[in-house]
Amino acid sequence: MLLELEQNIAIRPEQYQVAMEMMSPASSRSSVLQLMPGRGKSSIIMPMLVAELADGQQLVRAVVPRALLLQSAELLQASLGGMIGRFVKHIPFSRR
Repeated sequence: MLLELEQNIAIRPEQYQVAMEMMSPASSRSSVLQLMPGRGKSSIIMPMLVAELADGQQLVRAVVPRALLLQSAELLQASLGGMIGRFVKHIPFSRR
């Protein structure tokens, strides 16, 4: 609810279900979830997951494709920075 108020959005049931499935999958096996483009994966679901999973004891790392790196970093900084009152840092790394 805080995310909805902070960003002036309404989280759709579909987005909520995907986020809940990602946080605690129904099966203990690997799973794949798919949403069509424009359904809020980067702007709503990812900030919702990061806000829920980062509990002060765990560091959350969001891994995104290179093409979405700048957009995702800006979205997380804008949406979570104000909500939690902390600076969200982008730390690039390479697997090389």
